[in-house]
Amino acid sequence: MNVVYNIRATSIIYSFLKKNIIPRKTWMIPVNTCHFIPACFIKSNTLYEFVDVNPLSLSIDESDVLERLKTNSKKYAGVFYVRNYGESKINDEFFKKAKNLQPSLKIIDDACLSFPDLETPISPYVDLELYSTGYSKPIDLGYGGFGKLHNEKGIEFSTLPYKKDELDLMNSIYTQSIKSLETINFDIFKASWLDSSEIDEQQYVKKIKEKFSDSLNHKKNLNNIYMKNINPEFHEPRLSNNWRFNVNVGNASDLMDKIFTSGLFASQHYFPLNKIFDSISCPIWEKEYSNIINLFNDYRFSENQANKICDIINEFGVKSSNQNIS
Repeated sequence: MNVVYNIRATSIIYSFLKKNIIPRKTWMIPVNTCHFIPACFIKSNTLYEFVDVNPLSLSIDESDVLERLKTNSKKYAGVFYVRNYGESKINDEFFKKAKNLQPSLKIIDDACLSFPDLETPISPYVDLELYSTGYSKPIDLGYGGFGKLHNEKGIEFSTLPYKKDELDLMNSIYTQSIKSLETINFDIFKASWLDSSEIDEQQYVKKIKEKFSDSLNHKKNLNNIYMKNINPEFHEPRLSNNWRFNVNVGNASDLMDKIFTSGLFASQHYFPLNKIFDSISCPIWEKEYSNIINLFNDYRFSENQANKICDIINEFGVKSSNQNIS
C-alpha cells in the first residue's frame, strides 16, 4: 500500500483524476457532497454526473449506480463514493459489484468526514481511499489530507498555481448561487483556487496521533449529551454521527434561525448540488436535505453549548414526516 500526503485532500483528488482521465468517459458522484468535489472534476476536465441518494441510507443510490453500469458500462470511468457524514465502514460489497460489472472502473472511497485511518490496508476494489484533516474535520489540523493507493503509479502530483483570493471568490460565488438558485459559472473552477503544496509527512502524522484521542473523546461526550437529552423523535438514525450529530426536523429553517439568535450555531449539509451544477432532478435528497441539521461536536462547541442547543431543539423543533425510515 502506498500513502500520499498533500496540503489539501482536494489536491489529491485532482491529481488522481488527472492521472487517470479517460476522454469522453464519465464518473458518477453523489448529489449530497461538498462543492469542492465537482470543482475538482471541472478543473481536471473530467466528465461527471450526479446520482441521487437512497432514502434508507441517504448515501449514493447504489442500485442506481449498478443499473447505470449494467445499461451502459462503456460510458463510465469511475464512481466517487462518499462515506456519508463520517461513516467508518468500508462498503466492499458494493465496490465488488461495481467492479464486476466494469473491471476497468476506478473507485474513489472518500472518507474525508471519517476519523483518519493510516493503518488499515486499502480495499482491493478501491483505487484511492481519501482522508482529510482540514477545517471542521474529525481531526482538525486546519490543513492536510492523505490518500491510500495500491502503488505509487496511481497518482502524479504537479505544482499548481494557487491564489487565496481566487479560492475565496469561488466559495463566495458558490454561496451566492445557493441563495439565488442560479446555475453556477463553471469558469471559477478553472481558476487558481487549488493549493497543492507539499507537507512534512512525519510532522503531519505526529499531529494526527497527538490530537486523535482528545478529538474522539470530545465528540463522544457531546454526542452522549445529544443522544441523551434531545427528544428521540428528532434523532436521525440513518446517518453516522462521527462528523456531527444529526437531527431531522420539520422546521429546519426556523429552528436554525432560533439557534443562531440564541448565540449558538449549527449547519445544514449538504446542499443538493444538482440545483446549481446541473438541471437534473434528484428528488429524494432535495426533500431530505431541507429537514436535516448537523450539530457540532468538535472543539468549537462546549458541553454547555450542547446542553443549550438540546433545550432549543426540544422546545421549538417540529417532527418531520421524513423521520425514522428504516
